[in-house]
Amino acid sequence: MTDKPESRLEKFIAETLIPNHQNLDGIDTNISDVFNRISDFYALS
Repeated sequence: MTDKPESRLEKFIAETLIPNHQNLDGIDTNISDVFNRISDFYALS
């Protein structure tokens, strides 16, 4: 029986992203900044 794509993705996230989450704080901040800029852009248009 093969894993469903969703469970493979969850396993990847659990193994790869979560243990390194302390390294992602800067990335999270950058992503938030990008989303804020996108929101501002759409609010102005």
